[in-house]
Amino acid sequence: MTSFVFDSLDLHQDQSFDAYRALYTGGSDVETNGTDFYAHIVAKRLGKLVMFDRHLNGVTHERSLRRAGADGFEHFVLQLNLSGQLLVETPSHRTSVRAGEIILFDMTKPQRTTLVDCHYLTFSLAPDMLATVENNVDGLHGSILDGQKSSILADMMASLMRRNLLNEPTVARRVTQMFRQALALALDPDEQSRPRDANEAMERVKLLVNAHLAERELSPEWIAKKANLSRTRLYELFKPAGGISRYVQKTRAKKLRQLLAMPEMVRFSVSTLCHQVGFANESHAIRTFSEFFAMSPGQYRRQLDGGNSNNDTASSSDFDGWIRALNAS
Repeated sequence: MTSFVFDSLDLHQDQSFDAYRALYTGGSDVETNGTDFYAHIVAKRLGKLVMFDRHLNGVTHERSLRRAGADGFEHFVLQLNLSGQLLVETPSHRTSVRAGEIILFDMTKPQRTTLVDCHYLTFSLAPDMLATVENNVDGLHGSILDGQKSSILADMMASLMRRNLLNEPTVARRVTQMFRQALALALDPDEQSRPRDANEAMERVKLLVNAHLAERELSPEWIAKKANLSRTRLYELFKPAGGISRYVQKTRAKKLRQLLAMPEMVRFSVSTLCHQVGFANESHAIRTFSEFFAMSPGQYRRQLDGGNSNNDTASSSDFDGWIRALNAS
């Protein structure tokens, strides 16, 4: 996963805003709004997603009608407000995006956002990410997604931003599939819609399991209800995997293995990480982990060589190029 970091505090006060504005010359006009300017941005690229974790204060972004019609951007943007004020203006309305809410933008249309002490996530999506969700996106510009249905999408956005995944085709394709499913659920106007086929049903269940893995109440009954499947259908789908309960346990074991391999997790005990992925207790986790990987979590941690990192850092010149690549894909 390529990454880029910008922090206004790393620059002289007289230079910080100009440097920040230069980052966005390709897509929007940026101005201060009368309060103390501050910006800290972490940007990551993974396949058809360009993801941003932003802390901003005292800044306004405007994408004018002229710019929207001239720069060729056709991608979509999701913004998840985590805290602070995110004020939005579109040609049809003004709104304030509350903490926990997600707003959708069509980059072929004008918009204006004002940020005051705001921490929010922005995900730029290649155009075909929405083309396959079978939803009329023409009227969604500036829409706030339904909170209950978009909660899984919000969880996934936060999770992807936290993790350092390899930007290689297999990982990117898998993440894209999962993200598209979460987006489809958030945009689905019919809360009772059933998956169209076995593949979509499997993707939906796997998405639910991954999003709620830490919850010990992740029962077959709960999963079936949330995925809008009968329990019989759920059991049939996961019979080749040994059953839905076994799939959940294997997913928890795999997630525990991922956490144990992360250098930043070395300060946490095995017991803490076991609970973090939803195991009821450490002994249960040890038995399950050993069943799948032929060693205990402690043994696995000890055999890791650590220290190897495949992350690379992008230069600021790539920043605009990531977004333009979305529109060429």
